[in-house]
Amino acid sequence: MKKLLHVIFMAYISLSAYAQSPYINKVYAYHPAPGQFIGEHYPDVYADDTYESILTRVDSALTGAAGNAMITLGAWGGSVTFGFDHDVQNRPGERDLLVYGNVYFTGEMADGHAVSSSEPGIIWVSEDVNGNGLPDDPWYEIAGSASAQAIRDYQVTYYYSTEDIQWIDNQGNTGSIKRNSWHQQDTYFPYWESMDSLVFSGTLLPPNMYDKGNGVIRSVAYDYGYADNQPNDSLAAQIDLDWAVDAEGQPVHLDAIRFVKVQTGVQVDWGISGEMSTELCGAADLHIATSLTDRPLKPKAEKRIRNGQLVICIGDKTYDILGKRL
Repeated sequence: MKKLLHVIFMAYISLSAYAQSPYINKVYAYHPAPGQFIGEHYPDVYADDTYESILTRVDSALTGAAGNAMITLGAWGGSVTFGFDHDVQNRPGERDLLVYGNVYFTGEMADGHAVSSSEPGIIWVSEDVNGNGLPDDPWYEIAGSASAQAIRDYQVTYYYSTEDIQWIDNQGNTGSIKRNSWHQQDTYFPYWESMDSLVFSGTLLPPNMYDKGNGVIRSVAYDYGYADNQPNDSLAAQIDLDWAVDAEGQPVHLDAIRFVKVQTGVQVDWGISGEMSTELCGAADLHIATSLTDRPLKPKAEKRIRNGQLVICIGDKTYDILGKRL
């Protein structure tokens, strides 16, 4: 009997060791664009940080059960690349993937869309074709509801500054990521990567802004297909891998994917709220995470405007931009 129990116990340990997690297993790269939180929070950044130490902090924030922490990608083009400990299957007629953001709805509508805090990020997926466990195979874009108005092969160059960050794109446009009074770090530029310039390439989504007047600007959520765009508990936040397209925008069929890259998709000035920057709180394989409530998510940090001032709301608690409880 003791021998039988030992065999059963060892078999259980062996199966447990190979149990697949529904959540992110590893973060492979983190390349944010400039933004008001960059070099300050999400993740926290310190004077002696290097790319490697910040990547370790992002890995700690995003791996494991979703909702433990949040990271920001900065303005258009900023990205994070992560993977799972298994292949996420593309099941016919089912949604396969969820990338957690920190969206909330205001209860208003504009032009048929829900007014929200949406900061949509484009989702890219990749198979592990060569079997080396690294995200070095072709990437495919998840086509969402705004894809018909998107610009592919878009490119932006940001220039280092301790003042407003200037940028120029390959469409002949220029702009800036403006400093504000709430974030006083030395620079909004990811200086651990460069103190000269950074170039980002990808797909540009059309602006999703709603001007209420009196200096209040809201974003509206796209119908589907993006990260940090619809509330985590909505069907519209879930991704079907059948939406994948190639570099020419043509549909491709993927049996499964191993890696995901999320990239801020919109380049707009959100007025008092700063630049539009995609935020992430994790991701899940929906075929293993059979319920979005199998583990209650911790409250997310949400940017809101109260009495003309930018505040951070976490659950029922409100803080000023410096972290003081209001």
